[in-house]
Amino acid sequence: MTSLEQQILDQFDFELSLGGRAAQNYALLDQVLRKDLPVDGLPTYLLFNPSRVHSVMADVSPKALAARACFLCPQGLEDKQQSLQWQNYYIRVNPFPIFRPHFTISSVLHEPQRIAGHYANMLTLAQELPSFTIFYNGPRCGASVPDHMHFQAIPARSLPLQVWCDEHIPPLLDIQRKQTEASGETTIEANEQQYKVCQIPVFCPSAYLLQSYDAEEIERQLFRLIDQHGHDFNIVTWTMSTTHEYRSLIFFRSKSRPDCFFETDETKRILFSPATVEMAGVGVVSSQDSFDKIDATRFKQLIHEVSLQRDK
Repeated sequence: MTSLEQQILDQFDFELSLGGRAAQNYALLDQVLRKDLPVDGLPTYLLFNPSRVHSVMADVSPKALAARACFLCPQGLEDKQQSLQWQNYYIRVNPFPIFRPHFTISSVLHEPQRIAGHYANMLTLAQELPSFTIFYNGPRCGASVPDHMHFQAIPARSLPLQVWCDEHIPPLLDIQRKQTEASGETTIEANEQQYKVCQIPVFCPSAYLLQSYDAEEIERQLFRLIDQHGHDFNIVTWTMSTTHEYRSLIFFRSKSRPDCFFETDETKRILFSPATVEMAGVGVVSSQDSFDKIDATRFKQLIHEVSLQRDK
């Protein structure tokens, strides 16, 4: 366990001992309903978590944002929330959790949600928190606080598509070893500048995996993809426990919410607002009605609807 991991786990235990909003909502995780909805061989699933209503139903219009206090700024915090400063960010227990534990890492400045200028820090976080997965919601891709830059951290291997990548896409060192052995050479050396970008063939049609041992290289490849496919996306980043390779999944989006979210006919309305965890295989809804309406086929359809479609 790294020093930073120990610090945030101690912070988590201390804040829950105070009995505030976070403690209440983490206790409620035991009552969350789960429905397994396997898609494309992935163990994807859906959660009915009423405490997530503020995120699922978030009004992120400029008017609504201007009318409320930012709850990632000091003046918007609940009185029992604790803050741990890491570089130019505050790490806090997420008071509306999906996973246990669940952290928010927000900029000390009230600045817009944007990955430019922050992705290198996301990689460093993944390196310093190897037992966690770091993710980023784009401002039009599920972020309920699009006016304040933040990441989130959840336990490693919590997301089905991330696990699929680690089980089906070998680390770069293994790829190089196979290539070297096939050529008949006996010397195996790791090229620190090596990288790979591949499109994921399951579940989400707009997901790409980036791999590299070099932080600057994987950042170059990320922004090359963004230049090609647009600026609406979600990102999951982690390091492999065996090789310490950086990995990032990026999901390009065509829209923020599916059409069924805005249905006036209640029989057709599904309050599903996909962010990073949904794009990676864990659906979250805050209403029983929506939970009941989503099956495996519908889950896949909803993800495809908000995804940027594959190039023909």
